[in-house]
Amino acid sequence: MGQAKQRGAKADRVAEALGLKKRNVNELKKELRLPDDAEFCGYLVHIKSSDEFLHEIIDTPSAVQRKFSKTPELAKRFEEFIDAYEVARKEKDEIVVILFDIGKQLVIFEV
Repeated sequence: MGQAKQRGAKADRVAEALGLKKRNVNELKKELRLPDDAEFCGYLVHIKSSDEFLHEIIDTPSAVQRKFSKTPELAKRFEEFIDAYEVARKEKDEIVVILFDIGKQLVIFEV
């Protein structure tokens, strides 16, 4: 087996290097006091200062364009935290949030 496989998945290695604690969705639901039937909808990139969400990334050879939305419904959703984390730009006040559907509304929490 190669050394990379022995060290674990890339996402796990990156999270460990960043000092991030890996938690599963059910742990987060319990910690956030969400109902058991709350549906995990993904991780989002959120700009706290303007209350906007990353909607789309258009990567061309000459430039990278990022479009934002005012609502989490239209936001680009990531299945894995690390994927959203790698896209978020700290210098632009972007953070990763988790999105849940609790039936009547969508709720987000900073993770």
